[in-house]
Amino acid sequence: MPERKPLHAIPGGGAAPDSAGAAEVARLRAEIAARHRQEVAVAELGQAALTGVDPYILLGQACALVELTLEVGHCRALEVTPGGRMVVRAAMGTNDTFVRCEHDEEENDSIGMVTFVADAPVTFDNLYDETRFKSTHLRDYHGIRSGAGIVIRTQHGPFGVLLVYAQESRRFEEYEIAFLQSTANIVGAALARGRAEQLLRRSESRLKALIASTLDAVITVDRHGSVLEWNPQAEATFGLSAREVIGRPLPRAIFPERVHRLFQRMLTRPARSSDGRRMEILACRANGEEFPMEVTIDPFGGEDDRTFTGFLHDISERKRAQLELQRRERRFRTIVEKSWSGLALLDSDLRFHFVGPSTRNILGYDEQDLIGAYLIDYVHPRERAEARQVFARLFS
Repeated sequence: MPERKPLHAIPGGGAAPDSAGAAEVARLRAEIAARHRQEVAVAELGQAALTGVDPYILLGQACALVELTLEVGHCRALEVTPGGRMVVRAAMGTNDTFVRCEHDEEENDSIGMVTFVADAPVTFDNLYDETRFKSTHLRDYHGIRSGAGIVIRTQHGPFGVLLVYAQESRRFEEYEIAFLQSTANIVGAALARGRAEQLLRRSESRLKALIASTLDAVITVDRHGSVLEWNPQAEATFGLSAREVIGRPLPRAIFPERVHRLFQRMLTRPARSSDGRRMEILACRANGEEFPMEVTIDPFGGEDDRTFTGFLHDISERKRAQLELQRRERRFRTIVEKSWSGLALLDSDLRFHFVGPSTRNILGYDEQDLIGAYLIDYVHPRERAEARQVFARLFS
C-alpha cells in the first residue's frame, strides 16, 4: 500500500507561494490565532459573569482581557453619570502614563460622549488626523495614536463606554470590534443583573424592616408547615423567641385546633380567592394566658414554593373596650328605664333621638310617634317662645 502524503492548499496552484501569497497566509494564520484568543477571552469573561462576581470587579477583568487579547496599550471602562460626565470605573494596560494621571477627565468626556452619542462603534487610526473629539493630551502625553470605543448597554439603558488605546497607528478589524461588542454585552448583562439584585436586596431589606417594626405579629410557614418567619411582635405576643420556632412546625399550643386545620387545608390545595379572609380566634401565650386575636392568612408563590403568611393582631384592648361600652350602655338603659323623670336624647334641631319609658308616659305618646319629632311641638303654644330662648342659650 503506497504511503499517504499530506495535502497542502497553496495559493497559485501547485507552485510554491510567492512573497504576496506567503504574506496572506501569515495574515490569515494571525487572524485565526487572534480570533481564537478572542473566543477564549469571551468564554472566560462569560464564566466569570456566571459566578455572580461584583459587576465592577468584572469591569476590571474585562479591561485586562481586552488589553491582553487585542494587544493594546490601555483599556478603560467609563460610566456616564446623571450629570453627563464620564467617570472611570476600571482601567488596565501596559501604558504606565495612565496610572494616576489627573488630566484625562476632559478627553474622557470628549471621546466617551462621541461614542455614547453615536451609539455605534467609534474607531480612529491616527490621532493626528482626528477632529471629532479632543485628543491632544492622549496624543502628546500618553503617546496614543489609535483606538476604538464601544457603548456598554444594559436592559435599563446605556451604562457607558469601553475604550481601547494603542500607541501605534493601527486599523481595528471588524472581528476585533465584534470582540469588543461581545465583551461590552457580557459586562452590560452583568451590570443589569447586579442592579436588579441590588434593588431586590433593598426591597427585601425594606420589607424585613417593615415586618420587624409592624405592630402585628407576622408568621410565615412553608408548604410543609415549618415556620420560616417569626417577627419581633410575634415574639412579644406569644412569649416565644424566633430561635425557638423557626425551622420547626408551628407550635400547636398557641392556636386552637381549627387554625391548624385551616393551615392543613391551605397546604394541601391550590390557593383560592377566598384565602386571606379575616377571622377572630382565642390564642394562647407561652405562659398559658388566653387572649383574643384577629388573624388573616395569605398564600404566596406557586405550588412547589408556596408559603403562607399569617398577620395576627392582639385585640385584647379592643375587646375590653367593647365590653366596657356594652356595660355602660346596659347601665344607662337601666337608669333610664328605672327613672321616674322623663329622659330623652335630642339632636341639634331638638328632634327626639331617644325617649325613655317615663318620657313616653309623661307625654302620652308611643316611641314611634316621638322619634324624629320636634320637642317644641309638644310644648304649650304659650311657652314655646320662652322654650326656644332657653334652648338657644344652652346651645350658644
